[in-house]
Amino acid sequence: MNLIIDSLHNRISLRQAATKKEEEYSFEIPFNYSLSNHDNLARALTDFLKQDQAKVLFLNKGNHLLIPDNGIGFGSFDLPALSKARVRDAFDTRFKLSYPNFNDYYVHGEEYGRNASGILYFYTFAKKSVVDLATSILKAQNIEINSVSFLSAQLASISDTKDAYPKATLIVGETDTELIITKGQTVLFVYDFGFGSNLLDDGNAFLDSAYQPDNEKACRFAGFAAENFAKKIAFSDENIAKVDPNVGFPINRPKELRVMKDEVLANYKVKNNYRKFYALILDIINRYTMAPWFLPLGEVEVFGPTSVCTALVEAGRANGILQFSQCSESQWNFVLERQIEPARLFSSVVKKERRRFDWRKLLTMEIGGKKKG
Repeated sequence: MNLIIDSLHNRISLRQAATKKEEEYSFEIPFNYSLSNHDNLARALTDFLKQDQAKVLFLNKGNHLLIPDNGIGFGSFDLPALSKARVRDAFDTRFKLSYPNFNDYYVHGEEYGRNASGILYFYTFAKKSVVDLATSILKAQNIEINSVSFLSAQLASISDTKDAYPKATLIVGETDTELIITKGQTVLFVYDFGFGSNLLDDGNAFLDSAYQPDNEKACRFAGFAAENFAKKIAFSDENIAKVDPNVGFPINRPKELRVMKDEVLANYKVKNNYRKFYALILDIINRYTMAPWFLPLGEVEVFGPTSVCTALVEAGRANGILQFSQCSESQWNFVLERQIEPARLFSSVVKKERRRFDWRKLLTMEIGGKKKG
């Protein structure tokens, strides 16, 4: 039985595909608040487990947990061309230097590319608190969980292990959206937009920028900087929050917003929202077509309302750089009903101490070289 915490649609569900021994099972509860923070997640999961339809979890010995992608991070390091036996030690050291609180994370790393001059070492990491919160609530209820994974890893798991072709997938919820880039069964990147179809299709909303849909914070910061440029006042969140956002730099908006009215104006705003949305997707895709990734990404698969995919196709019609293809509900159900395999990420950490070797030689690039004489 798959227990799925879905922060993109703010719902928790149970999914099980039909097998020779078991019947298909599906049950879900939507929540009217975000599941992206700890308190809300704990509250929602506790309420979900009280439902009669959730009692199958207590009886089932083969339960699997799928958590959201929020709290999952990605990165890479350029490392010397060390032997495979020593590159992990170099990575652990770099990670500990970059993240002094390394004990708070699960970390999984692997080589992405190697040549004579060095190694590109790709890693995925996650806050332990995000995973441990859900598992501790289930453990307290004596619910047995066999495996834990995250949404983008579950999506990547449906790829053929022999197929290393990269894919871009857009998952659109009502209040949030994710763009996931995978290569084979490896998740390389997840971008959380912070808004979903509700905002995109809102004829009263006008996106100045898809990067920052809520400009209020940026305006407050700009206003604080303008007012206190020569003053010794700390740039703290508390001080910035006190500033009136209207004193920040003015935003130049198109004259159409002043001229158009009613339905014409609403349609104009929606088209603008999708143009900005498309532009941000294109920026992200372009980033991964260049060094060090060189991924030939020209198509984006869309899980979400058909209207969203249609609007993105229309927004990109002028340049034709990106193609968007609509995925069916059955394809989405297949992702969620497929048995969740344990993510390697959640069984891997950076240890405090590893075996010792001569770091002076590492820094002088002598490790891995042939001995003289």
